[in-house]
Amino acid sequence: MSLPPVVAYKLGGSLFTLPDLPDRLRQVWQQRPGTSPLLIVGGAAAADVVRDWDRTFQLGAERAHWLAIDALDLSASLLLRLMPELQLVRSRKQFELAQLEKRPAVLCVVCFVKWLETQPAALPHSWDVTTDSIAAAAAIAWQAEELVLLKSCDLPEPIDLSALADQGLVDQHFPTAARDVRRLTWVNLRSMSPLNLSE
Repeated sequence: MSLPPVVAYKLGGSLFTLPDLPDRLRQVWQQRPGTSPLLIVGGAAAADVVRDWDRTFQLGAERAHWLAIDALDLSASLLLRLMPELQLVRSRKQFELAQLEKRPAVLCVVCFVKWLETQPAALPHSWDVTTDSIAAAAAIAWQAEELVLLKSCDLPEPIDLSALADQGLVDQHFPTAARDVRRLTWVNLRSMSPLNLSE
């Protein structure tokens, strides 16, 4: 049995201020029928706490990196409680089961990043890497047909990944991490305006 194509979604942490976030996510998925959503959830306020700790305790890149990865579990857990139809997946096999059950999946980022550490495409351990780059790596590893960046603002002109990184709209490593993404789309989830970055 063939499985539906994968669409990866990076959910920006700033969007956790939207009370109707679950409904907006469902609306985005409904715009791509016949696909399997794979959601990579940003750290929201939990990641900001780690940044504060790093400044206070001088944790260093390595320790701050892994604490920030751990912090992603909290926002993912919140989303799983808000949207009972979601399925947490820790491996490709678990994701395929979610596909068969036609359930949108939330990626266990800690599990994925630890697996990625064993691959040639392991990500740097620094604040240059956030869930933007992790989502790009997941989209490539899981052969997603599209990576959708769900953000809190419109896409500025001109469309250039390096410029977006310089403006802090994606992380510094993202232009490198996203080079082999098949199709990249930007959606301001607050206004639901999709823009294709791949053309």
